[in-house]
Amino acid sequence: MILVVVLVSLNWGAAPGMLAALLGTVLLLCFIIPPYFLPTINQIEDILEISLYTLASLAISLLASQTQRARTEAESAQKRADARARELEATFNAITDGVVLYDAEGQMVQINAAYRELIALDKDPSHLQLTPAQRGAILALRDEQGQPLDSEQQPVQRMLNGDRFWGAKAMDIQMRTLDGREIQLNLAGTPMYNQEQELTGGVLIFRDVTERRRLEQRTHDALAALLTMTDVLVHTPVQSRDDTRQQTALRLVELTCSLLGCQTASIITVDHDTLTFQPIVMIGIPAEIEQQVQAQIARTNLRDYFRPEDIQKLYRGESILSDLSQSRTEKAPGYGLRSLLGAPMLVGERLVGFISLDYDTTEHRYPLEEERSLITAIGKLAAVIIERERLTRERTEAQAAELAAREANVLKDEFIGIAGHELRTPLTTIKVSVQLAKRQLERVLQRDDAVPPDLLKILTSVASFLGRTERQVGVQGRLVNDLLDVSRIEAGRLELHPELHDLATIVHEVVEDQQFLTPERTITFTKLSHEELLVTVDADRVRQVVSNYLSNALKYSEASRPVIVVVEQVGSRARMSVSDQGPGLSNTEQLRIWDRFYRSPDVEVKSGSGVGLGLGLHISRTIIERQGGSVGVQSQPGAGSTFWFTFPLAEQE
Repeated sequence: MILVVVLVSLNWGAAPGMLAALLGTVLLLCFIIPPYFLPTINQIEDILEISLYTLASLAISLLASQTQRARTEAESAQKRADARARELEATFNAITDGVVLYDAEGQMVQINAAYRELIALDKDPSHLQLTPAQRGAILALRDEQGQPLDSEQQPVQRMLNGDRFWGAKAMDIQMRTLDGREIQLNLAGTPMYNQEQELTGGVLIFRDVTERRRLEQRTHDALAALLTMTDVLVHTPVQSRDDTRQQTALRLVELTCSLLGCQTASIITVDHDTLTFQPIVMIGIPAEIEQQVQAQIARTNLRDYFRPEDIQKLYRGESILSDLSQSRTEKAPGYGLRSLLGAPMLVGERLVGFISLDYDTTEHRYPLEEERSLITAIGKLAAVIIERERLTRERTEAQAAELAAREANVLKDEFIGIAGHELRTPLTTIKVSVQLAKRQLERVLQRDDAVPPDLLKILTSVASFLGRTERQVGVQGRLVNDLLDVSRIEAGRLELHPELHDLATIVHEVVEDQQFLTPERTITFTKLSHEELLVTVDADRVRQVVSNYLSNALKYSEASRPVIVVVEQVGSRARMSVSDQGPGLSNTEQLRIWDRFYRSPDVEVKSGSGVGLGLGLHISRTIIERQGGSVGVQSQPGAGSTFWFTFPLAEQE
């Protein structure tokens, strides 16, 4: 019975074992000892035997179940360990870099699938059993410059000597694989030690960088070529002739062929309007027919060689790969070219030409997309040649035009000065003569009793004519004075005599004079400061500016509209403004009205004389600014204008 309990406990656990023990106890009670075990138990020995059996069975079932549990846990742990090992093995083989574990002698303990594929181990599986030196010799290990590595320099030996090469210290080597491929590798590795710091082996990680190094080399070559092209452009003389431009373009095309490995290439300009070609330089064409080819190409245009979609790409700045056998027209000569790789030469959005090469005879050192990018960059450099030549020509023309304009301005200023002086003398004589005649006539008219009525009427009319003549002579005199002032300003001879004055007094005097001359107009004067506004200025010149502001306000506003003059203190400056209700000025005109000889074409004279040279505001600004002041205008079309100037207040002791 006990054996049964043990077997049940070992196979099914503690609970079934205990159940078997209890069942055995029942069997003992009911079947095995019935003659001696009556419903009334009187014998102590029977009770002890059954109790001992029950306790022994229970103990055995518990011990057996613990053994079973330990065995089950051990099996579970073994399964987990096996699963973990498989996971690690799968992870190890899934690593894209080659990984190799070595023992303390440098023998390979474990390799992953990437390393197996990297060196083509299937070609020679016995390679794993070779010594490190033998493996290095077969793989022809070399440094990144291609120099052979001796046994002490080889990665495995360096690692076993305690070297760690990781991160920035990783080493680059070259090797020949078992199937004969030349590859470049980046190696990282470290030795491994046990708890007693004894070397137990190491691990090396092999990363294939062949394509990356080739790309880096191609990039380096491309960059060097582009820098050389840029250097050619930079050192081209600014004042270059056509033959210099030809030589620069030829050098650019030669560098293009050197970079991309092409045999035939050209730079061709394109007329903006007709799209016709004008060859600049062509290489790869036999010298005896080069001129003939250029002449034939000059009679064709973009549409003769390229499809509309390719032309659109050129205008978008994209390169094209065109099949000439399908795209060119019958009148466009092919010269044996079947496909053409081209890139536009754009200046802004304007197509000025394109650079092209024969794609069939190109060595294709780069992938197509890289070739497209490179020729697009070269096309941009080629466009610089064309644009630089155009800008140089335009600059030369602009310099000539500027020189001519400068000389014309000098002559004009000389003429203005001479004309002003020459006109001033006869005008002065005319003015004096008119004033004398007017006075004599006024004396005669005062004796109206001695003058016949008919003659009196005639003399009154003559007096009116003389008054009008005097006013016109005054206008002409102001124009002559403006001419003389401009001449002095341009020559730097405008004289100023600043003294301490009250700005309000100066302005008020000018307003009173103007009110006397134009009594029919409403001119109001307001002083917003109770104190004197002392400024250091040339009073006569300031009067000239105020008079000019008032004259313009009266001229360009309706006779019924008032003109408002205000003098005030704004911070540490004295400010004078003249406001009218005229047509106003646009923002553009507000900037230009201060220019010499500028007259707004959109502003109409409303009253008074329309005679003017467009010099008054220019002279006014110069007078104010040369005395440390500033000028300005506030205006809106249809809302009138306010012209103002300010001066810094004089420091009072």
